[in-house]
Amino acid sequence: MKPFDYTKLNIDPFYRRFGKPASRLLPLFYKPLCVSGVENIPPGGAVIIACNHLNARDPVPIMAAAFGRREIHFMAKAELFENPFAAYFFRRMGGFPVKRGLGARNALSYARRLLEAGRAVGIFPEGMRRPGEAPHDARTGIAKLAYETGADILPAALYSPGRGTFGEPIALCFGKLIPNSTVDFGDGKSQGRRRATEQVMAEITRLWAQLKAEHEMKS
Repeated sequence: MKPFDYTKLNIDPFYRRFGKPASRLLPLFYKPLCVSGVENIPPGGAVIIACNHLNARDPVPIMAAAFGRREIHFMAKAELFENPFAAYFFRRMGGFPVKRGLGARNALSYARRLLEAGRAVGIFPEGMRRPGEAPHDARTGIAKLAYETGADILPAALYSPGRGTFGEPIALCFGKLIPNSTVDFGDGKSQGRRRATEQVMAEITRLWAQLKAEHEMKS
């Protein structure tokens, strides 16, 4: 498999062609798919879309829901790009791989360039999947990117009573935009980034709890 080229931005029109039918077909795979807050997605400008993580397919409902407003470039774990089919799909949809540890530098640099170009970048701050669990223990890369680029942050949450895979009910909610100027970065160093990350995760957790309560009321 050809290594991902971090030196140039991957802006592929395939996203625009594929997004419309995908957004219409997706409810056939999730039973049901409930989406709210789409109007909170900014139509332009640098924005980081931060969401909790259920499974490897999480970018699919988020990108489909956002279609028509924004093209989202998702940061996904490098292992997903080892499968030729998955790698082809993620690349064509604007995704890019991230490796744990020092290998994350290339991905963060690439995400920074996307944001500086006014694009939308999707990130799962927890860095690992937590189906059925409340969001917690996020990494601070999201705060670092926002601090360095001035990007706003859009919190989002996914909830499913199962693992959120195809055939299961799933709910997605986009929260209110968090303007960069309202985020408490402090001096932008370790403690400040941690504080900023906790601020974002608190909103993601609130949205997740709201979706969970709504589901339990309907059950």
